Amino acid sequence: MNRKLRNLVTSTIEKNMTTAEKYRQFARSLPEVIEQDHHGIPSYRIRGKIFTTHWIHENRVMLKLPLSEQSIFCSYNAATFYPVPNAWGAKGATFVDLGSVIETMLKDAVLMAYCTVAPAGLAAKARLNTGME
Repeated sequence: MNRKLRNLVTSTIEKNMTTAEKYRQFARSLPEVIEQDHHGIPSYRIRGKIFTTHWIHENRVMLKLPLSEQSIFCSYNAATFYPVPNAWGAKGATFVDLGSVIETMLKDAVLMAYCTVAPAGLAAKARLNTGME
């Protein structure tokens, strides 16, 4: 592999790792979130309810979004945000490609998923703490 190609591959891998790590850090920073295994992949939960899972090998995450929000995110870029292709997708489960998502948009989507399953008081606290009111 020539140096230019190796640098490109390394840069892409590092970007993806950074995005994945930023996703993980942001999800874990929300009030009362715990990380727990879910069928071999990391899940992030609030009071036992999953709001996102990390599909590490596919470089994507799944978010539980309200259908209205799923529609908005998916209309932005169908290659970055797309419904999970089964009944879960019809209920708002949405995949996000970590290789192409903009960090601020990912944070907005993760917060939206969190607020979808969190009690109202914790959701308000999360919005306030993140400055995403």
